[in-house]
Amino acid sequence: MSEEKARRFAPDLMAGQVALVTGSGSGMGRATALEMASCGARLALFARRQEPLEGTARMIRAAGGEAFVVPGDTRDEDSIEAAMARIKDHYGQLDVLVNNAGGQYIAAAATSPTRASRP
Repeated sequence: MSEEKARRFAPDLMAGQVALVTGSGSGMGRATALEMASCGARLALFARRQEPLEGTARMIRAAGGEAFVVPGDTRDEDSIEAAMARIKDHYGQLDVLVNNAGGQYIAAAATSPTRASRP
């Protein structure tokens, strides 16, 4: 990664590690992915929309990092299973998960359905 900005952490802090950041197409997820990449992590970028993920991946690659785009939905078990399989095939490991994706659902976690209901 380039030295264009002031460093917060050592550039090799996460060397050799693979990190999955959900919601990494924008906002805090994108910022987290960029920071982790600047510390040497290889990134798996996960969110529903591929285009913003590709934008994050381009930013990481332009700065010398490695990023793998895995579109999917954290509310869909099949999507998660498929993403995990793709990450395992691509990187062979997963060391860090940053679960940044979120939504506003008024329900206790214990009563939340495992599958999202879609209109």
